Amino acid sequence: MRTSGSTFLRKKPRSSAKPSTQLHRKAKRFGVDVIVASKPDDYESWDVVVEATRIEPDPEGMNDFISVQLSASAKDEIVAWVR
Repeated sequence: MRTSGSTFLRKKPRSSAKPSTQLHRKAKRFGVDVIVASKPDDYESWDVVVEATRIEPDPEGMNDFISVQLSASAKDEIVAWVR
């Protein structure tokens, strides 16, 4: 399982404004995507301007987190999802 985060910005129609360089720096610092789109429901209008840092979580750490933090029903949902 690879994890990452995203920041999604909706660009106003007829706007050529681009996200600020400060936003780009912060996104890179926190490892999240910055996606700009004129029509969020239309994938073709998406422009990924900063790509998230992808990480491969430690399997043992992930298992520990799941076993301690999630309810039995949430664990069952995860099991169903990965099968």
